[in-house]
Amino acid sequence: MHYLFGFSGRINRAKMWLFLAVTLVWQTVNGVLFVLGLNWHECIEDCQSEAFKQADTGPKVGLLLLFLILFAAYLLSCASVYTKRLHDRDKSAWWLMPYLVIPCGLEIWKMAAGLPALDLGRVFGAFGFDWNAISIFAALLAILGGIELLFLRGTAGPNDYGPDPLD
Repeated sequence: MHYLFGFSGRINRAKMWLFLAVTLVWQTVNGVLFVLGLNWHECIEDCQSEAFKQADTGPKVGLLLLFLILFAAYLLSCASVYTKRLHDRDKSAWWLMPYLVIPCGLEIWKMAAGLPALDLGRVFGAFGFDWNAISIFAALLAILGGIELLFLRGTAGPNDYGPDPLD
């Protein structure tokens, strides 16, 4: 449990790659749940309809709740494992901001710009940015984070976050 949900200590690259293999299976299960009845667009439309309010929606709502719980556990475990890997590189968890939070946030913001209620293109246009430049910037941050977490060796010997996981 500490491996997936604890935030202290260090892990090496091999455990990071193992985590990626485990999350591949995890995301496959989430994808199957999604395909089995969690078409978000239909679910949102159905929830607002009168027929939905009168129908037996237990299975669909149950699958939705299960999906959300699994997704929350996935996010928590990602933060935990990435933090410990950063600790192995002798960096604090604050490095998750440029490597993970900012790229994901920019891409979510870009997707939200397509919503009719938001005109974020006009906001970025005022600063001289366009969505392609923002996507490239987000991708570069994510690539740097991937190199840091997956390919670079951790600090040899003990550091401020604990003993060397390879010893």
